[in-house]
Amino acid sequence: MLPSPTRREAIFVGEAAALPSRIRINKLLPEQLPDSNDIGFVRGWDNETPKIIGLKK
Repeated sequence: MLPSPTRREAIFVGEAAALPSRIRINKLLPEQLPDSNDIGFVRGWDNETPKIIGLKK
């Protein structure tokens, strides 16, 4: 049974991990964040569901 992770903690598993590990993710400064056009997670869920016609455009 896994303990509840704290903020910025994750369970690292997969081909790149020799063993499943509990890791801590560093908090990045704004200038260290990736320069991408991805929508923020909260903003994405906050929007209305798109209409089919809008998806076709």
